[in-house]
Amino acid sequence: MCATENRTTPENAVLPVSTYPETTSSQPAADACYHCGLPIPKGLDLQVTIGDEARDMCCAGCEAVANAIVDAGLDDYYARRDKFPESRFDALPDIVSDLSVFDRPEVQAGFVTHASDEQSEAALILEGITCPACIWLNETHLARQLGVVAV
Repeated sequence: MCATENRTTPENAVLPVSTYPETTSSQPAADACYHCGLPIPKGLDLQVTIGDEARDMCCAGCEAVANAIVDAGLDDYYARRDKFPESRFDALPDIVSDLSVFDRPEVQAGFVTHASDEQSEAALILEGITCPACIWLNETHLARQLGVVAV
């Protein structure tokens, strides 16, 4: 279970891309976000309890993602990660805004095979993920979804 504490958000809570840390460490500096490693804006007090320790976050986005990771019982992600991302980029391109397109048979024809009347197999590729902890997080979360037999 996770807890969110002290929700104070100053107007300058968004940092430019150039402030992303140049690090290969898996643990943030003392004044950096525990989730992404970015510096924490002055006056911002967002924390998520991970394990038994309150961890500082740099923004509501990192707070939400960290809470989701902990609530899903996937907080081993933080022990498994080997470094922070090298750069920021949009995690969801505009084309993904309507995921219902993947329910259409003509779209599924490119990545779904039907093993039987009751079981299908989807071949999914997540490009750009190089962090072993992120791969583990995606595979573990997917494996816990209703109807997923194997990952």
